[in-house]
Amino acid sequence: MSIFQIFIEQLESVLQGSQTSISHEELLLRSCDQSISDYVVMFFRFVTSGEIRRRAEFFEPFVAGLTNTSVDQFCKASVEPMGEESDHVHIIALSDALGVPIRVVYLDRSSCDPSALTVNHHDFMPTESSTSNVCLLPRPRVTLLYRPGHYDILYPK
Repeated sequence: MSIFQIFIEQLESVLQGSQTSISHEELLLRSCDQSISDYVVMFFRFVTSGEIRRRAEFFEPFVAGLTNTSVDQFCKASVEPMGEESDHVHIIALSDALGVPIRVVYLDRSSCDPSALTVNHHDFMPTESSTSNVCLLPRPRVTLLYRPGHYDILYPK
């Protein structure tokens, strides 16, 4: 079974009202199963790589500033492989490719007061060219918690 087929199978299983709908508990169990979650992550890595390559002229200055490599080399070395860290370039490309606003939340202890901890966020809104057929709500649809080297998805209560 291909990466795409596994991803589509997981996506179809969360569609409510279909015969194959799964519960929230089952979705959580599948998400914790590395053999499934890795395929989903890999699929999104390839979507991100495809968007960066498709819009290479736009992303080239950012890529050159980060790695001093070509867009193609950056995708092969920093986007597609599992275990590589993601950064703003990746999030911008993924948001644009999916036409979905993404909020990244992070904790900040940069003040002089060691007990002060603030929660900050940055919203990534898809470019208009990537959202021509997507109905967007004004708020981000996906929220990620950034921890150095890793993103976790946050679910609203």
